[in-house]
Amino acid sequence: MCLTAIKARFSILLLGAFIFSATSFGKTIHVDINAPAAGDGVYWSTAFTDLQDALAIAVNGDMILVAEGTYLPTPSGVRTISFNLVSGVTYLGGFTSTDTLLSQRNWITNKVILSGDLAGNGSNASNNIDNSHSVIYTTASDASLIFDGFHIIGGNADNDCFTGPSTARSGGGWFNDGSFTGGSSTPTIKNCKFVSNFAGCSGGGMFNDGNSSGNASPSFENVSFEGNFASEAGGAIYNNGNAGNASTSFINCKFMGNGVDTTMASATYGGALYNFGKSGIANATLINCLVSNNYSFAGGGMYNLGSTSGSASPSLINCTFYNNVAMQNGGACYVNAGDAGDMGVSIATIRNTIFDANHAGPFGGDVFRNNNGSVVIDYSLADVNDCSEIAAGDPATCNLGMIYNIDPVFTNPGDEDFTPADGSPAINQGLNGINGTTVDIVGNPRVQQSSIDMGAFESPFGPLPVELIQFEATLLEGEVAIDWVTAFEIDNDYFEVLRSNDGVRFESIGMIKGSETSNQYHQYRLIDKAPLPGLNYYKLKIVDFSRNVDFSPVRSIHVNEAFVTVFPNPAFEELFISVRGTVKGKAKYYIYNLFGLQLQSGSIQINESLETTPISLLEELDAGPYIIYVDFGTQQNQAFRFIKSRD
Repeated sequence: MCLTAIKARFSILLLGAFIFSATSFGKTIHVDINAPAAGDGVYWSTAFTDLQDALAIAVNGDMILVAEGTYLPTPSGVRTISFNLVSGVTYLGGFTSTDTLLSQRNWITNKVILSGDLAGNGSNASNNIDNSHSVIYTTASDASLIFDGFHIIGGNADNDCFTGPSTARSGGGWFNDGSFTGGSSTPTIKNCKFVSNFAGCSGGGMFNDGNSSGNASPSFENVSFEGNFASEAGGAIYNNGNAGNASTSFINCKFMGNGVDTTMASATYGGALYNFGKSGIANATLINCLVSNNYSFAGGGMYNLGSTSGSASPSLINCTFYNNVAMQNGGACYVNAGDAGDMGVSIATIRNTIFDANHAGPFGGDVFRNNNGSVVIDYSLADVNDCSEIAAGDPATCNLGMIYNIDPVFTNPGDEDFTPADGSPAINQGLNGINGTTVDIVGNPRVQQSSIDMGAFESPFGPLPVELIQFEATLLEGEVAIDWVTAFEIDNDYFEVLRSNDGVRFESIGMIKGSETSNQYHQYRLIDKAPLPGLNYYKLKIVDFSRNVDFSPVRSIHVNEAFVTVFPNPAFEELFISVRGTVKGKAKYYIYNLFGLQLQSGSIQINESLETTPISLLEELDAGPYIIYVDFGTQQNQAFRFIKSRD
């Protein structure tokens, strides 16, 4: 994990204290819960044991260093007390009391936990009734408030949306207040985790309140939101730009397992993020971010509402959306510009991003739901058939570099490792020059080959050394010919042809040996002699001698289903079968009684034009119901029920 360096001049420890140049910081204040009592905060040996004591004396330009341990807003059990951060102060967590340099700080190992669990009985919904409403509160701050290296857990702003002050119903982890004219709160948050915070209304992890001409637009870098929950909107974060501004930026951030209540009678929105831009601005920017396993009624990963001349227009660059679920619509994301004529704006711009295994309910949009807004996407991978399935509702605009319906081949999604594995189609397929960062979400160099990868994680692997210059599927008299041409191959063992009827689940229908190492053109063909009725999807699996795997683009072709009619019904002495098919030849028919006993059989001719064959019914067939089964020798076999009449 890459830690953020603090660029400030400082000297080596002197008498147990960090000494900084006057041009870098004001005073340095030390906090260590395990230090002796009655300290003054000047040295580690005399550190404050309570973070509130440090906040009481901090002023603009100071630095507060916090050693590992768990810190509560108050020991008194008063739920309305929070850590009220002081503007212009730098807060650094992750130290031990023996550290002598800032570079020794490790916020992952030396956890500094700011907890709302005042009674020490846990942060789960079953026992958090006595937890702090908001663990952290900020107002009137700017980007010079740097908060770096903390775990925020167990806040519980559990009032409903209509009861008590905002801080009692929103922002269980952090309430950032920049509301009303002249109000502004735009702190810088780095290297932090928000875990298991709750809100009875909105913003379980954090609530950014920029309403009524205010501004609440913090920036986040290397911050994760895990298991936060809100009853109505924004399980992890609610950005309230109602007639104000709440435009947030996220770099190398994770949103995992956050959610909103899906059992309520009313709809709930934004499992991870809700950007509310009614009559204001709530434009979120996400770069190198993972949004996975979040859930809601609408907008499983993110919900954006830019109504009444407002704007909620997210920008997604090199993000990965995985397994987000919306019970109604917008599995990964919902874009909503309000009703027609509302003058709202909600334009989602997506580049170098992967969407995989997101799900929506009956109103659709596994990837996006678009209501009077715009979804513009390029150089991205989505597990849908084509551009028409990117967004339910109003259609998306898909530009260059799109990849559809191919498994992104993640390394280990179950262990939160979404790095494109060797052979992933996302490797080297992004657009360079738009990301602006040097490392990915886990600190790996951002571009390791010729081009940036799609998604939040950069793979160390390059594409397999096979140049595929042609890949086509062609219908030939009821069979499908799959043809491809390579310009060169290096250590190429074999090709495996995969087929699917839904573009998602593929099965092998044959293998062809590769040309090992060659710089010559090679042509290959495999015939699918029994294609499925309807759409058939084909792709190549390319395997080298080291068992590295790559995949071709997907090709699709429609195989007409045989057209069959049986008449008249009822029939007396003669029954007619009309058939039009894609395969010339003969088919067999069988007549059964309702007990499954075969009573008559024969053959009929099939042509591409309609062919009608009369069948003389045996006199031995009594009057009553029968089944005629037409066997084409494929999966297109059909059965019909008819009645033989008495005359």
